[in-house]
Amino acid sequence: MIKIVFICGSLKQGKDGVGDYTRRLAGELIRQGHHSSILAINDRYSETIKKEKQYDSDIPIQSYRLPELLSLKEKKQLSKVFIDEVNPDWLSLQYVPFSFNFKGLPFGWNHLFKTIGNGRKWHIMFHELWVGIDKESGMKHYIWGTVQKKLIKSLIRSITPNVIHTQTQIYKYLISRMDVIVYQLPLFSNIPVDIETKKIIKKNTIRFVLFGNIQPYSYVNYLVEELASFSNKKGVFFNLILLGRNGNLKGKWIKLWKQAGHTIEDYGEQTKGEVSKILHSVDIGLSTTPYLQIEKSGTTAAMKEHELPIICIGRSWTPRKVNIDFHIKGVFEYCGQDVERVLAFKEIGASNSLGSITKQFINTLIK
Repeated sequence: MIKIVFICGSLKQGKDGVGDYTRRLAGELIRQGHHSSILAINDRYSETIKKEKQYDSDIPIQSYRLPELLSLKEKKQLSKVFIDEVNPDWLSLQYVPFSFNFKGLPFGWNHLFKTIGNGRKWHIMFHELWVGIDKESGMKHYIWGTVQKKLIKSLIRSITPNVIHTQTQIYKYLISRMDVIVYQLPLFSNIPVDIETKKIIKKNTIRFVLFGNIQPYSYVNYLVEELASFSNKKGVFFNLILLGRNGNLKGKWIKLWKQAGHTIEDYGEQTKGEVSKILHSVDIGLSTTPYLQIEKSGTTAAMKEHELPIICIGRSWTPRKVNIDFHIKGVFEYCGQDVERVLAFKEIGASNSLGSITKQFINTLIK
């Protein structure tokens, strides 16, 4: 058994993605026989210091929330007291630069982390790195990101983590260039598989699903046109399922697909059980997240968990000074190619259930 304190920015349920991730991971660790608690060290959704129990389903998790308005000195003192009371084997920093400073420039925090973790083993999960990684971003973001990168290097030197994780291949590569060992820990799915639901097969119809937010500048126009041409030639029909919160571009997508002669079903937000049933009923998943960032997409993780091949139609996102190719299993990067290659893609990514990812996390810490 290990005892671990997770450190994140905020912990209001449904308001902070990293906080929600941390809560689920902490809850699953408890289910698997370990001890975990959470320190929200810069909580933007609390005006007072709160010691409380938060829940992952039926699992209570000891939580300590320090409001953003406290000074770094106050946070350092209060955090140290909480950590010493719990006396964990590990501290796990769930790192996003914007969690600790609204401009993503957390000056002073590296010394805080070093102080509160003095003599303890550190783990870092890098959810985000720095802005301006991609060539498509402007000079302002490149300069901004250069400062963020230096702060990350300083953080690693300050706390000398025993284990470093990140969720994507490209982030692993970029951090490893700082002369440290980095492990990839895939993002777990938030949608449990409904094992009683059977796959629905419709003759001469291929069903796509788009789950979650639609990002701009995707290759959807090319895909829609190619599918329409293929439909006319082969007599195959295409159906698009919209699921979850799709955002401001939803109306544009509906119009585009209908104009091309395809059918649309708009389910909106559903319970996890209903989402699982819908994912079982389709043939191919669509994602508008850029290819190299898709490994940190929760909706993509859910589609992988339901054994769907995924077509990425996200915008170009090209890392600076990176000359190697990355292959993401189970994801086809579409940039306007022959649509028959898209429809023939059947590769399935690895399972990424919460339970299996948590075991992988623990095994990395104790090996």
